[in-house]
Amino acid sequence: MKLVLLGLLSMVIFSVIDSFIFLFVEESVDDFLIKKTPLDHISRPLLLSGFSASVAILCASSIEHKLIEKFNIVKHPVIDSIGIIIGTIIVISCYEIYKLNEGRHEVTTRQNRDKNKDNVIDDVSHSQ
Repeated sequence: MKLVLLGLLSMVIFSVIDSFIFLFVEESVDDFLIKKTPLDHISRPLLLSGFSASVAILCASSIEHKLIEKFNIVKHPVIDSIGIIIGTIIVISCYEIYKLNEGRHEVTTRQNRDKNKDNVIDDVSHSQ
């Protein structure tokens, strides 16, 4: 059982890093990409998700490599997918706690942003 839990660890770490980057960095990087690049509303999320996945894979693979050197961990696609789900649940739980501490009760991600897909951030005061 211990070896299965160690196998879950790298995918949980992958999911946590990937989700945290998406949750807390995506909006500011998207603003930058809208202003500084010709990428459209489809290309920007692809670039951002590729970036967060690559950083997460780098970290998780490094940890997994260290674990494999020390332990004979169990690797299986089902264990990996369960680890990703567990990591996502951890990030969602942390975000819900963050919202409660900030006094916010609704998600504000991606609102009032390039709604007409013209690669220009829409003015909040005129969009309603």
